[in-house]
Order: sequence, then C-alpha cells, then structure tokens
Amino acid sequence: MANLISSIQQFDFAILNYIWMYWHIDWLDSLMVGITTLGDSGIIWILIGIYLLWHKAYRKTGLAIVIALVVGFIICNLGIKPLVGRIRPFEFQPALQLLIAAPHGYSFPSGHTWSSFAMATILILDKIPGRYWALGLAAVIGFSRIYLYVHYPTDVLVAAVLGVAIGAMSFYALRLYALRYLAASQSVISYDVAKESIHRD
Repeated sequence: MANLISSIQQFDFAILNYIWMYWHIDWLDSLMVGITTLGDSGIIWILIGIYLLWHKAYRKTGLAIVIALVVGFIICNLGIKPLVGRIRPFEFQPALQLLIAAPHGYSFPSGHTWSSFAMATILILDKIPGRYWALGLAAVIGFSRIYLYVHYPTDVLVAAVLGVAIGAMSFYALRLYALRYLAASQSVISYDVAKESIHRD
C-alpha cells in the first residue's frame, strides 16, 4: 500500500511540476485565476441553482442542485477530506509563489471539482439549455486547480467521478420521489372518485 501511495504521489508531482514549469504564461495565469474563482464555495452553481428554483419549469432541477450540494458537502468535505487527510501539494514546496491565496483544509478530493461535475451532470440529465457549456466549465475549473498547484491531478480525477455520482444520485432520487408522490396522489384521487361513485349508486 505504501508503495502504491508513493507511486501516485510521484505521478501527481510529475504532472504538477511539468505544468508549472512549461505551461505558465501571463494570459493563461490570469484566465485560470478567474476561472477557479467561479468555483469558490460553489458560488456559480449556487447562483445557477437559485435561478432555476426561481423558474417554475426548472424548479425540480434547481432542487436537485441544492440536494447535490448538501449531499456532496457532507460526503466529500465533512467525510472524505478529514478521513484521508491529504496535504496540499504547495505545502511541500515552500518556495513556490502561488497565484491565488493559499486555500485551507485538506486536498483530497477537490471541492471545486466535485461540485462542478455534480451540477453539470444534473443539467445534462435534465437536458437544460447550455448543459454542455456547464460540462466544459466544470472540466476547466477542475484543471485550474491543478494549474494553480493547489490540488493534485488525482484529487481532481476522483472528485470528477464523485461529482458525477453525486449529481446522478440527487437527480434520480428526486425523480423517484416525484414519481412515488404522483402515484400516491393518483391512488388517493382514484379512491375518492370510487367512493363518490358508490355513494351515488
């Protein structure tokens, strides 16, 4: 197990250091800082969720987003992060000058990434206009965390998988509840109609 963890760490740092040394240019630095800011505290997805909740046609989608954010926060931020306790990559490189303020908390999995992919998954499953733009944004937000040296590549990859799972689970759980509620309502209506018919006879 120790050898596996060591190999993963070496793989992560190899990618991180390559990107840091060879990909950084001024305009891309500014772009990545701006994009990663969109995912801070899941703010862009919260705003999208509020917007969808405000519109009756998309209210269920907005509710699924709220559910996914709450469930994901409990599973990933309160559960997995402290359980794994992975130190962020920049903490091993004290001489490194980050382009953003050093984030607090543990590294695995990436909060920006799981929340972004959870939201994109819900938008895709519900066929909301602009859903593929949301997926592209989720991918770029995830990459920005690697580019800025605040997350390991494996933090982002695993977070993307978790995000898809959380988004799909929230979407289908809400749909199942809605179907069961509709079926129960129809049963009550059918019972009332039958009871009224008997009384008339």
